[in-house]
This record gives sequence, structure tokens and C-alpha cells, in this order.
Amino acid sequence: SFCTLLEGVGLEGKMPPKEKDKASPKKKKSATGDDGDGKKARKPKEKDKASPKKKKSATGDDGDGKKARKPKGKGKKALKPPPIEDPGTPQSPMGELEMEQDGVEQDFRAPINPPQSQVAAFLREQKAKRKPHVLDFDPRTELPLITPPPSYQAAFNALVGERDPILLHIFEEVEMHNGEGEDPQLVILMITDQTLYLCSPEAEALRAVQVDQIQRVDMTLPDGNEVAIVGPPHDYDMYLRFLRADGRVARSNAMKSLHLVYKRMTGGRTIDVQSPISDPSTYRLRQPEDYKIVLHPQ
Repeated sequence: SFCTLLEGVGLEGKMPPKEKDKASPKKKKSATGDDGDGKKARKPKEKDKASPKKKKSATGDDGDGKKARKPKGKGKKALKPPPIEDPGTPQSPMGELEMEQDGVEQDFRAPINPPQSQVAAFLREQKAKRKPHVLDFDPRTELPLITPPPSYQAAFNALVGERDPILLHIFEEVEMHNGEGEDPQLVILMITDQTLYLCSPEAEALRAVQVDQIQRVDMTLPDGNEVAIVGPPHDYDMYLRFLRADGRVARSNAMKSLHLVYKRMTGGRTIDVQSPISDPSTYRLRQPEDYKIVLHPQ
């Protein structure tokens, strides 16, 4: 009956406990790593090991193509110092210009219209800085450039020039024949880059003939120490004898210089040379009464 059922419930209190499932035997893992039922056993999750720090490449990235970001620093950014300005070179009075002349670098940075006195002083200063450059030959003819010997330098400085010297190739003592009945005269033969001079030992100019105006040269070849120079029609001739012991060598050097200067001044023509030399009486050796020496600028 219903009462009997209630009493049974009250006596028992709770439903009888169920029996615990018997522990099933552990499954053995196969050689393939599964649990025996075909399913692969899952490995327990392990904490990620600390990965090694990536080295930065030469380009500043992390190795994966992405540029590494710099950590944001705390505080204010450091201020960069202002750039140092180049003070440059002191100003000069020739304007904004740079040039190089005769191996001396010149720097011109100044007002456009400086005073003339300032410009002149600056140019003198630049000229004083130039390196001295002295030629020992004439590049047009390749003839050597010489100076008078010490015994004649004092007398010939005014004629040859000290500041702007003439281009002198030959300086020789010779005897000049003045015609029949007159004794030979000791003179100095000088050949420059354009003029033939005959001077007294005291540096007085007696003859000055432009080399390209010479008509002919007579001399006995191959020996001898005499030469006759036939001048232009309005002038007169010269008959010279070289006084050095090796007069033939001195004459040869003088004629070589005369030939090269003549060739340069006439655009490649050669001077007319005839041999043998004639007797002095056949040349115009007397100076005309109205003769005036003309000294051409060198």
C-alpha cells in the first residue's frame, strides 16, 4: 500500500549506492604512437621555451624582413648640438671667385667694388706668393738661355736687363773688320731671340740687325773661325773673326743659333749660307755717314 511504500523510503533514506565502475586496464601505446584504438595520443602542452633573441641584420631588421622598432624611451629627447660653421678664409677685395694661377691658389671673397688701393695691395701680395719659375731654354727654338759672363755683367746689366732680361743665346768676343786700312775692333757679338747685336766692351750698342732681315751668311766650311754677315740693302755688312781658342766651335754655335732664330721668325725658311768666305774687301764694311742704329724692343 501507499503507507508501506513511505515507510520503506524512510527506512532506507537514500537510494542504494551504485557500484563503482571497475578500473579499466590502461591501454598500451602501439609502436606508431597511438592509443591502440587508432587515435594518436596527444602530447601534454608544455610551456613555450624562451626563444633565442634574433640577431639584427646589417640593415637593422630582425631577420624576418621587418625593421626592428626602437623602444620608446622615457623622458625628453636629447637635443642635437648646433652645426659648427666653417669660418672660411679671410675676405679679399676681388669678389666671389676662386682661381689658381702659377701654382698659387687664390681665394677672392669680398665686396664687388673695393678701393683701388686695396686691390693693388692685394695683387702685390698675390704676386709675392708666386713660385719663381725660371726657364733655361727658349721652348720655341730649344736654344739655351744664357747670361753675360761675370767679367761683363756689371757693364751689360743695363742693356741685357735685370728685371725683364732679354732672351740671350750667344755672347762672344769677336774682331770686327771695318774695311781696308783700318785695324780690327774688339766687339761683343750677342744673338737674342730676334736681334743680332755688336757692342763695345763697355756695352755701347754699335750694330743692331733684326735676324729675319739678314740676306746671307758666308763662311768657309768646315774649318775656319771667320764669318761674313750680309745685311739688308739699307744697312752694311759685318765681317767677324771669333777669338776663342776653339774659334771653329764658337762660330758653329753662333751660326746654329742664328739659323734657328731666323727659321722661327720667317715661318720655317732657312738662312742662305754660302762657302767659301770672300775677301773682306768684297763686302760693304764701311759705316754710311747717315747711319743711325735702331734698337728694337725685345
